[in-house]
Amino acid sequence: MTDIKKNKFIILLLATYNGFFKHLPIWYFWLGSLMTAASSLSMFETPHYDFIWTIIFPWIVIFIYFYAHFKSSEKWKSPWVPLSSLFLITLALFIYIVLFTQKEEINLSEYKFTYEIVNLIWIFFIAVHCAWYRGSQGYIKFFMIATLYGFFLESSGVQMGFFSEEGYHFYVPGFHAPLITMIGWSVIFYPSVVIFEKYHAAFFKDKRINVLVGALAVSGIALFFDFQIDPFASAFGLWTWNETLAPWFLGVPLLNFVSWFWAVFTFAVGYYVITQKNEWSELKKNLVFLCSIPLIQTIAGIGVFSVMSLVEGINGASMNILKNYLSSYL
Repeated sequence: MTDIKKNKFIILLLATYNGFFKHLPIWYFWLGSLMTAASSLSMFETPHYDFIWTIIFPWIVIFIYFYAHFKSSEKWKSPWVPLSSLFLITLALFIYIVLFTQKEEINLSEYKFTYEIVNLIWIFFIAVHCAWYRGSQGYIKFFMIATLYGFFLESSGVQMGFFSEEGYHFYVPGFHAPLITMIGWSVIFYPSVVIFEKYHAAFFKDKRINVLVGALAVSGIALFFDFQIDPFASAFGLWTWNETLAPWFLGVPLLNFVSWFWAVFTFAVGYYVITQKNEWSELKKNLVFLCSIPLIQTIAGIGVFSVMSLVEGINGASMNILKNYLSSYL
């Protein structure tokens, strides 16, 4: 290989690194938003055009992220030039999806297998991204401690009877949910934190993150992605809600979004309280974070059922499911 070719190859690698790998978590959400839109049209007997507009939610998060990135970059005098280009490319892909996506014959079991494998691959690369930029201690926080939290979150929802996740191919003995939906929480927590921290660096003068602001922002970012994901996943049968839970947003019960908020909010509170203890070693931070998981999940549960009892009443569907579960142990 000549020196010129070597230099071009190196430039290409650097461009790929700067443009894609460096921002892998946001590209994961970007691609996911387009794929979910396409799936909403191709995987149902009657295309779900009523789901299409929900792509607005992840796009808001994505384009604010890139605005923050271009705003802080010395390469661009104005963030609007590269941001407009990215928006036009994204919009063109979206229009193509809406106009030309065709119905596919889908076997749900085969799709679930593909869903598991593809997402496990994504999780692997995003975990590599985390280890690359945050080191071993950051990896432990998001892909060991947060994953453990996700295991208990997802499995407890199935165990208590709020929803079911049957027909998957990879389960962990002792847990009630499939591996992919439990471990998938790590690629909700980590990208949401990465995105918020990009916002914070661009729009906040104080380098120290306010715990409440950070937790609210991270949970809001996660919810904006779920507003698109859950209507498709619920309608397609990736999971099935307890029939007593009334639909609230495009077929998805309110309980889902309340649970998402509290699950992410309490995790983020714990994360920012602990990680900003500058006098602690990283090892101590991770040990305290790990030991805090039962408390974090307990507070999340109290938050969820407090809200649902206020909205539905003490004898509402959510509280009745909880009572039925608890009565089985009494």
